[in-house]
Amino acid sequence: MKSSNKTKSDKIFPDVKIQGILEQYKRAIRFYCLAQRCKKQSTKFFNLIAAIYPSRAIVEIMLESALNQELKIFQNSDPKKSRKDFEEKLVQKLPYYYLIEKIRIHDFHRFLVASGAYS
Repeated sequence: MKSSNKTKSDKIFPDVKIQGILEQYKRAIRFYCLAQRCKKQSTKFFNLIAAIYPSRAIVEIMLESALNQELKIFQNSDPKKSRKDFEEKLVQKLPYYYLIEKIRIHDFHRFLVASGAYS
């Protein structure tokens, strides 16, 4: 008998990008919930920052799909225009879009966003 490692979501969402979005969503929710339970401010902060990474990953997966012309409603002869049009729609739906983008870029590529836990 051959075993299958497929989960319920694999059957519902066979596209690997959709599965990636679902996985990143679970991670973001997990870190957010952990943050809500923390009493210590620095630990709460660490978990909230950790929730930023998968949140931004979800957006990046979707933006890549738009750029690759995989979102039918946003298809355009210019892939960059497809991405731009999709991003404009996302900004309307996600109130903290630019804040999450800035925190993620600053924390990862520049200096860490510090909690003050080590001062």
